[in-house]
Amino acid sequence: MKAAQPILDFCREHGIVMASYGGQTPLIRVPDGPVSPILERIREVLENTIGSGVTAGQVLLKWIQQKGAVIVT
Repeated sequence: MKAAQPILDFCREHGIVMASYGGQTPLIRVPDGPVSPILERIREVLENTIGSGVTAGQVLLKWIQQKGAVIVT
């Protein structure tokens, strides 16, 4: 994400809305990849906090949404 930050900043500054095509890639194409342990920890914290089930996919989608991107499924 660090590499994409200048692009996100530029878009935000100029009112450009980004779109996310493939936000589930870390789960589908690279299962058990470097993002998996992070997603699992976040998922567990959220489950414990809100008291109901949360999937890794929901964590990814929320992260994309919070970055201001439109999610295309």
